[in-house]
Amino acid sequence: MRGHKTIESFLSIRSKVPSRGLSPSRLTHQFSNNRSKTRRLIFYSLTCFFALHAAAATPYARIHSPPNGAVLRANAGHTLTYEIDPGTEGNHVHVVIDGREVAVLRKRTGIYRLQGLASGPHEICLKVANKAHVPIGIEHCVQVVVEK
Repeated sequence: MRGHKTIESFLSIRSKVPSRGLSPSRLTHQFSNNRSKTRRLIFYSLTCFFALHAAAATPYARIHSPPNGAVLRANAGHTLTYEIDPGTEGNHVHVVIDGREVAVLRKRTGIYRLQGLASGPHEICLKVANKAHVPIGIEHCVQVVVEK
């Protein structure tokens, strides 16, 4: 009787061993309770995992600097500090200044040097795009003014 694999065979052997307050029926009940607790734990763990994954998978694009409405000095070095999460549909981000694409950025966070901004108002945008370079609708724009 080696290698008992079922709970019934375990219980039949257990019933022959002097009991410490655990009858075979109580062991069966305890075993089924542990199994249902394990199932519930697995269910709740998977539910939390998928809920967090869905929340984290929301694509976004953020420009941290320059802030919206910033006044920049002409001939000074200016940088665009950004953070993106392209999600499952996006692949990279396009930097667009005044409606003209000036760069493609593939890092999720970084710094891009803004060059050649003439005096006057400008709109700086980050647009998340797919592998075919088609914007997927996730973008963030800021308005800045360059003064002499």
